[in-house]
Amino acid sequence: MIPVGRLAPANCWDQTLIEDIIRTLPVEEHTGYPAKVDGCIATVPGRFWAEHYDQINEALARYKWVLLLRVSDEEDWFDCRRIEHPNIKFWVQTPRFPTDQYPSGTRFLPVGFTPHTRQVDGSEKLLDVFLSAQRTHVRRVECFASLTNLPGNKRIEATQGFTQGMSPGEYAKCMGLAKIVPCPSGAVSVDSFRVWEALQAGALPVVDTVSPVDGVSDYWVRVLGDVPFPVVIDWNAVNWAELLEAWPHNHVQAWWHQQKRRWAKDLVADLKELGAI
Repeated sequence: MIPVGRLAPANCWDQTLIEDIIRTLPVEEHTGYPAKVDGCIATVPGRFWAEHYDQINEALARYKWVLLLRVSDEEDWFDCRRIEHPNIKFWVQTPRFPTDQYPSGTRFLPVGFTPHTRQVDGSEKLLDVFLSAQRTHVRRVECFASLTNLPGNKRIEATQGFTQGMSPGEYAKCMGLAKIVPCPSGAVSVDSFRVWEALQAGALPVVDTVSPVDGVSDYWVRVLGDVPFPVVIDWNAVNWAELLEAWPHNHVQAWWHQQKRRWAKDLVADLKELGAI
């Protein structure tokens, strides 16, 4: 059994994908730091622990090996370079570029999907386009504007705030019905739950490459390499009709299933190199 220690707050939405990757192995999960073990996978919500490096280093010093997962830190406040351990590897969720405050060999992960979209019925596609999102910055305003005159069956809604739109169940149902899901940038990272929710639901995400904070980003290439879904600089230039004509984009779903398997293999490889397996 691989010990997994979760620092608070645990079980946040953005830890869903990471939980699924970890649970491809036999694991024993703990609140806080596991005791009486040689090492552990440590999940650290960086936004909440960015000023506690000494405390973390003292706790990790008891272990022979550590795989540290930095999560819940879209702003990139937690500096992994301040973690000191002789046998450690890092996985960083939603990194920021060109910040590059990551140790050599760090693996990168996206924000992933939410718990209520972990399993979505995407067998019946009745919506051409689905978007339910806040219209809080220029990239989102431009995305909504590009969909104004789109013909066909669509459901496009601007919400008042995060989680202030439709219920999680209704949202997941609409994801399952959608063929295409526009995914304008998040508040800081171009990444968002919506990208991965769409993939889980068998839809095509159309993703942003311009952050309202950082400008044009090479996030997708740096985190995932070549991606099979459209990456947008100018929302007004997106040819929605062309994307619908090319439906069902089966290669995108094949890539997504392969990517999840790749992360699971990378986890095993890192644990073997650390001496945990």
